Amino acid sequence: MPYKTNILQSNKNSPSIPSNKFLSLLMSIFFVARMTRWDILWDCTYMGSRSSNPTEFDYSQLIIILRYLKYTIDKKRSINCNGLQLEFYVDAAHGLHNDGKGHTGFEIRAGDDCIFCKSTKQKVNALSSTESEILALAESLTYLDWVILIYQDLNIDLLYPIVFYQDNLSTISMITNGPQFKRAKHMLVKVNYSKQFIDDGKIVAKHVFTDKMRADHLTKPIHKDPFYEFTDDYYK
Repeated sequence: MPYKTNILQSNKNSPSIPSNKFLSLLMSIFFVARMTRWDILWDCTYMGSRSSNPTEFDYSQLIIILRYLKYTIDKKRSINCNGLQLEFYVDAAHGLHNDGKGHTGFEIRAGDDCIFCKSTKQKVNALSSTESEILALAESLTYLDWVILIYQDLNIDLLYPIVFYQDNLSTISMITNGPQFKRAKHMLVKVNYSKQFIDDGKIVAKHVFTDKMRADHLTKPIHKDPFYEFTDDYYK
């Protein structure tokens, strides 16, 4: 993250603080993040993993987020309504958290506008980056189904298949052809759930390189230039 380079670090020597003090500020920032400031969404969800035993160091990271919000207060969400066709980007960071769990990030777009995004810690440990991506894709598809239902209620016609962008070729191969290795059998349900969308013609996978993965900033800190390239798109 360009305004905060040490959020992944922790200072074990830092004194503990009351969790209610930490949570009060975190949830206030998180409300802003969920409503309009998706550029700080990953930071809030990651700092949530520190809420059980927060320290003064962790609290200082929240203050840095507030400082960033102060100096970017002019950023406002805008939707140009120049298209309603859906597409979505799905990404995951494998083993990002201290307990070895990964982090999911995805955004659903209508035309050139992002209409929904999510950043969350994965609930189970994955053995590889491909497994992390499968977990992320299966979760994103539940939200895509929800958006499709909204479109149907509004009588908006969708052009199928909906393109989803993925930067992991093994993930694309697995959900297109099904699990090809015995060691992937434990992912069978989530793989087949994702594959069903492809078999039904609802979605189609398209590979994209990491430097063009718009959901990258929702999974981990990234360099300054791609961060602003992806997040400024929310406030164009």
